[in-house]
Amino acid sequence: MTSQTFQGMLFVLVGPGGVGKNAILKSVLERVDNLSQLATATTRAPRGDEQHGKQRLFVSHGEFKRMIAANELAEHQEVHTGDYYGVPRTSIENPITNGQDLIADIDMHGANTLRAAYPNNIVLVFITPPGSTLENMLAVLKERLETRDATAEQASQRLQRAPDELAFAPQCDYLIINDHLEKAVESLYGIILAERSRRALIALRAEHGLEPHHFAYAASVIPIYQDEVLYHREGKHFPTDKIRLGELPHEAALRLLNSSFGITASPEKLLRSPYSELDNGFVSPLILRHEENHYEELVVFNFIYLLDERIQIDDWEWRSARNVDAPLTDALTELNVLRSTN
Repeated sequence: MTSQTFQGMLFVLVGPGGVGKNAILKSVLERVDNLSQLATATTRAPRGDEQHGKQRLFVSHGEFKRMIAANELAEHQEVHTGDYYGVPRTSIENPITNGQDLIADIDMHGANTLRAAYPNNIVLVFITPPGSTLENMLAVLKERLETRDATAEQASQRLQRAPDELAFAPQCDYLIINDHLEKAVESLYGIILAERSRRALIALRAEHGLEPHHFAYAASVIPIYQDEVLYHREGKHFPTDKIRLGELPHEAALRLLNSSFGITASPEKLLRSPYSELDNGFVSPLILRHEENHYEELVVFNFIYLLDERIQIDDWEWRSARNVDAPLTDALTELNVLRSTN
């Protein structure tokens, strides 16, 4: 994992297929100094003027599997059927260690994984099509995909993924509506300049012995039934989001359960310590964590929610609690203590 002393940043463009991420990326590369495209590995064939070693590393399925086995990839996904994409660790770590900024087009699951691995160096920029409704946005994407070289099957796959990808927008750092290419490019150009300015200010604050971050607050909830937890199959996470203005941490946890699983969550099902009573409507979390990224210190309130049944939700899977990483380990320790006292 990188640290605050690593000066380079990776700007990750996220968004549905057909929204125009590559066109924006190429235009910004022509305008910004000390910015290079991150070469991601893929098993698909080159498109257009793509060059091996520049935009992509084109490898066979066998070579891609070897890279996975050797732990050479910071993340990897099967984005479309039969097409695998991954990010070699050296492609990120060598440049940003030397102060080189990078930019890449990566799917939402890969973006989440990279942000977890390099929290101080990742900036997520979501590119969305114009439209006031999901139907409007999908119509724009369909029209744009029809002008590409993609087959009908490829276009259909991308449109099927689009609703889930559009739902990822609130988890990013910035949002750009690509209704006009020049305006979208100008927005991304401004974001890069702003982040570089922020980085310079953090360095200046450090020189004067000041704290680099401001605080932000998030809630995370672990759904559990007996000795299993519900875990996102590809994103490898529990429901997590920033706490909204005026919202209590446990209210954010209940909101996440409602939006993620379509259930009517009850505060009585949130596990709480017997030593911490309900005070003025506040439910204390079992675990409190701190995370740092390049511009803020995130305080995460971790809750455990006891489900009444073993629900089945697309893209989520049940796992033995013992096979899931922290913060669940600490939370389950607390859970076992509570069970032994009841």
